[in-house]
Amino acid sequence: MTAAKFFQPGRTYTDATDYSAPEITSYFHVEHVTQHPERGHLRAIGWVKSGAPGATWRGDFQDEGDFGNWTELNVPLIDADPLIVRRFDCSVEPDSEDENPELLVCCIAETGRPVALLLDNEARAKLAGLLGGRTPGLDERALRLADHILNTGGVWTTGKAHQWVVSAIEPAPPIYFTRHSLQALAVHGYLIESREPGRVSYTPAYATDGGR
Repeated sequence: MTAAKFFQPGRTYTDATDYSAPEITSYFHVEHVTQHPERGHLRAIGWVKSGAPGATWRGDFQDEGDFGNWTELNVPLIDADPLIVRRFDCSVEPDSEDENPELLVCCIAETGRPVALLLDNEARAKLAGLLGGRTPGLDERALRLADHILNTGGVWTTGKAHQWVVSAIEPAPPIYFTRHSLQALAVHGYLIESREPGRVSYTPAYATDGGR
């Protein structure tokens, strides 16, 4: 099981069904999720209480095998303070063949806790807009690539696009520039991204009136 499909910190879950009485209903509020350093299984640590009047919270944990018994509440029962991050250490670009590419940003919270921030292409575009910058890869060179693909048509992979980039742009950018440019052009509506197992391709996003 991946962490994204497990209990999430700051959220409250219940094991109640439509027929559960309050006194036999439990609520589990997650403080944080950890992973066994050797076996790799996930464990959620937090607070649990019953639905009986006057019930109080006590410490508890749930493992992967327990997750299927719980349903997330729409509103957490315990207010959670936001995790404040002020330090950015590094970033790791996704592999070009990833089915769901996400930029990994390595951060450190004020408490010293390491934080992994995952941004897909849409989130990166939104963040770039908030910061007043451009989506990574969307510069004059990327727009030249967009014009070429729109004028030429057809299906484009990173490898095919990079062949044109190194022949038309000096100095020749590295292949990760081409990969990021294609992703950014898809986010901005110049291209349509298609994903298959082991293959990512792009086609021009022509408007119905013949323009972009």
